[in-house]
Amino acid sequence: MIVFLSVLLLVGVVLLQLTDAGQIIGQVLTGSGGGGLIGLALLHLWGPPRRIKRLHAQQAAMRHTCTYAWDENGLDVTWADGHFRRPWSDDIRVRENERVLLLHHNDRLFELFCPHWFGDKAQYEAFRQLALRVGKTPKAF
Repeated sequence: MIVFLSVLLLVGVVLLQLTDAGQIIGQVLTGSGGGGLIGLALLHLWGPPRRIKRLHAQQAAMRHTCTYAWDENGLDVTWADGHFRRPWSDDIRVRENERVLLLHHNDRLFELFCPHWFGDKAQYEAFRQLALRVGKTPKAF
């Protein structure tokens, strides 16, 4: 989509330079390409934050404070209405970069962990070492 709109914009600018002022095609292509690129940028900047906020508000479980604990066998999650324990073997893979670590439950569903959520660097590193045993070799994203 971006390539198509960029080509429209470039062709429109070239036609504006090469044709008479009476020809409207250059103006139409320039307006379409430029306006489309601006609209696409606004959609990507404005759309996802609104959708995320709406989805978060719809999911009641996300409104509770959760406490995580872990050991060699798995991850314990406790919140106001309950508790569950999930073995590390239930996760299929882990991905990480310098800002987040993702534990994938399946190809689409994952749990996100940020280093700054932990008490200190040592606590995060202990969690990370256990998480890195999950599934396949960790992949950067």
